[in-house]
Amino acid sequence: MSATTVSAYAAAAAVVFGVVNVVLAARLVRRQESHKQAWQYLPAVIEAFNDASFRFMREVWAVDWDALPPGDRGDHGIGEATEAMTQLNKLEVFAHPETIKTARNMLHAADAIRLHYCNRLEQGDSAGAKPWDLYEAFAKSHHAFLTTARYELGLKPPPPFGFAVPRETRGRLAALRPRIPWARTSSGRSGTGARTGESG
Repeated sequence: MSATTVSAYAAAAAVVFGVVNVVLAARLVRRQESHKQAWQYLPAVIEAFNDASFRFMREVWAVDWDALPPGDRGDHGIGEATEAMTQLNKLEVFAHPETIKTARNMLHAADAIRLHYCNRLEQGDSAGAKPWDLYEAFAKSHHAFLTTARYELGLKPPPPFGFAVPRETRGRLAALRPRIPWARTSSGRSGTGARTGESG
């Protein structure tokens, strides 16, 4: 094989490798740009989902279910739940699988409160006492979602779990306090009223 032929093959190979490198570089740039755009979009989606899910929980937690007309009970809170589902669908496009998992758990925990009341009322019972175990489950799932979402965004984790207590009577707060981790001291006795919002 002559030197001219070898040079021609080498030149052709160099052209092919050059084209391949250009194509791969272009694909890499497009992928990096796509990831950058997704990451820039993600914080707004996380915030919107968190807000909608919390409003859904508050809507089904704070209402007097016994006072709701029977025809309205099945649809109560559906507007907030629909908004949360819309944001969850966006999360499933952009977020890490662990963030998606904790987001689903959070939404399911809020819906569990709604189903608790709907099931009781459908069976002919009254709404009954507040299901504090379901509220605690929601609070834990909310904390887990914040932890995974903040990790994905490169932020520090939230403070250790300790759910905020909605405004209730002093007697109900006293009954609930033993179940709240930050309301118990190392000796097993309840902490000060200042941590739960009580005075005096």
